[in-house]
Amino acid sequence: MLGQWHVGKVQNHHTGEIFGYKTQGCRKALCIAGYILSCGALLLLFYWKPEWDVWANCTRCSLEEADIVLLRTTVREPS
Repeated sequence: MLGQWHVGKVQNHHTGEIFGYKTQGCRKALCIAGYILSCGALLLLFYWKPEWDVWANCTRCSLEEADIVLLRTTVREPS
């Protein structure tokens, strides 16, 4: 399930989306194997791109069930 939020300010307009993710044990095990087989290169990549780590280790779920939440924000010019 996808959540929506909006925060309006006088000078800036910020909008975004909220995504819920739940960690999966088998995906986590495969990622750990990937860390070992890549001599840590995959772990370094996931350090630089934490959203990729979430996508690799978790599946999307409702916000109520989520143990990880990702926020995607955008800034609009005021009209």
